[in-house]
Amino acid sequence: MSVVVEHPDEKNKAICFVKGADTNILPLIKVGSKEDIKCKEQVEVNVEQFACKGLRTLCFAMKVIDWQ
Repeated sequence: MSVVVEHPDEKNKAICFVKGADTNILPLIKVGSKEDIKCKEQVEVNVEQFACKGLRTLCFAMKVIDWQ
């Protein structure tokens, strides 16, 4: 599920929020730096740990987009 809202601080920008299963959201994440890669890997480790405990996982992501 996705929701697009007007950016509160920047004109002609919007923010797209998305939620869904980790198997759908994690492959869509683009990483640009080593820090991003480490963060994504840690999220994947955490999700795997939760799943091993029988917990359901849900991921949220966002992206700033042009409003045109």
